Amino acid sequence: MTKGSVGPIWSEGREIIRRIFVTVRDKNWQEIAPREWDTQVDSASGRTLISARHTSDVVDFSWRGELRVSGNGREVEFSFTGEVPRDMDVCRLGLVVLHPVEWMVGAEIRAENSQSKQSLRLSDSIGPQPIVDGIPGAITQPFSTLHIERPGLGKLELRFEGDLFELEDQRNWGDASFKTYCTPLRLGFPRAVKAGTVIAHRVHVRFSPESVSKAFPLIGCEWPSSTGNEPRWRYVHVRSLAKLKLLLEAPLSTQLEIALQTNEPEQLRETLSILFKHRQRVARLLIYKSGTSVPTSDDLQRLLSVLKDYPTLVDVPILAATQGYFVEFNRSVPLDRQFSGIAFPLTATVHSDDADTILDNMGTIHAIADTSRNLLPASSIVLAPLAFYYPSHDPRRQFPASLARSWLVASLIEAALSGVSSVTLADDVIRELARPPLSEREPSLSSLVECSGSKVLRFNGAVRAGIHVIVVNSESHASPRVLAANLTSSPQSLSFSCGKLDVPAFGTRMQPI
Repeated sequence: MTKGSVGPIWSEGREIIRRIFVTVRDKNWQEIAPREWDTQVDSASGRTLISARHTSDVVDFSWRGELRVSGNGREVEFSFTGEVPRDMDVCRLGLVVLHPVEWMVGAEIRAENSQSKQSLRLSDSIGPQPIVDGIPGAITQPFSTLHIERPGLGKLELRFEGDLFELEDQRNWGDASFKTYCTPLRLGFPRAVKAGTVIAHRVHVRFSPESVSKAFPLIGCEWPSSTGNEPRWRYVHVRSLAKLKLLLEAPLSTQLEIALQTNEPEQLRETLSILFKHRQRVARLLIYKSGTSVPTSDDLQRLLSVLKDYPTLVDVPILAATQGYFVEFNRSVPLDRQFSGIAFPLTATVHSDDADTILDNMGTIHAIADTSRNLLPASSIVLAPLAFYYPSHDPRRQFPASLARSWLVASLIEAALSGVSSVTLADDVIRELARPPLSEREPSLSSLVECSGSKVLRFNGAVRAGIHVIVVNSESHASPRVLAANLTSSPQSLSFSCGKLDVPAFGTRMQPI
């Protein structure tokens, strides 16, 4: 929030509202900014109280408002009541909402009032503003409710009270936004407002993100991996500038997950200047701090300010990342909603590497994913890395060899069912899984990587505790496949409509359906 306005407002890693403010435009269309502005924030209730006064030689308007944000960040309500202490002439007075272009272009718009509805689709072309009977027109008819549906993003519903509103494309004037403003222009301007007039407006914004069917997480590797028979990794996680240069010089097209530290400005700029020329290779940026600390809003703003110099990178997803465990995000410190998600390491051997502990820890993936979305409602949860041991392998400890492959497959299955976006495999996992499978039905590391991005369905058959199973529907295969991991000490048989799958003790299987 800055003096004079509220915003930008982010939810699910998306900017859904650019600004909300109260406008006072005098008879010459001059915007009169508030000379007085005071805010009181109540974090516990999610309320912010605002008081302001706009004064000049020809206008005077004071108001009190309230901003409410829901706990999940998907609903916002702003309301205000103001009074005019003396007669004045204005061209516009009241509530204004600015919309980011990314939300509006390509969106289906529905504008409604109590008597009519209008539907239209906005394109890349700047919306015209024709003059009708000497009055500038708007994109829409006057409305009290505005529905905005954008494929790939979701739906926004804005309900207004206190006046009728219209929508215009501000790119006509060089501003990168669309504007919803009050009092239809067709009613004429300037207009006289008498002393004692009370103006009260309200807008309720509700964001419904596009529901996404669960997909098998994209699987990448840490640099370097050295199995000798490399899978076609969906991305490579890169932490050093030198290795980044080597990867970009290689005749590969693999996507890159780039780790950045904003407290190293020179290296940050050099890295971004290189990535600027290879935008098509950049999957996402992960912001780290030294130690295990979680990046703050200030760290994000520093990065965003630098990214302005590299316009091809401004749409790259930016994730908050930690070198510690998930707990670093769960310390009751709010995360900046401009982040597109979070990234953290995961291992089953934090306190012990005996088989019972490893198996007991399998269920934490669901809880971590659910909690992540409560902390920062976002579509991206990244495990970076998923490791047998983290932060490093202790040669005196030994992950049970019989569990290695089934643990990995079970972890990927649960990550898929939990909506985890991507999983970076640590080098110790890759080395262990590099051995050839024992049978055609045992999934190889390459076959698991090939599942990346495939649609995931729950297995409808009966499944006992210790069995992890999903159906993977990939475009690269003629039929869906069932993928199972048995983390029990006895062989198991899974029955389904198209057949049966036998899974040995502490084993894995993949079979076409």
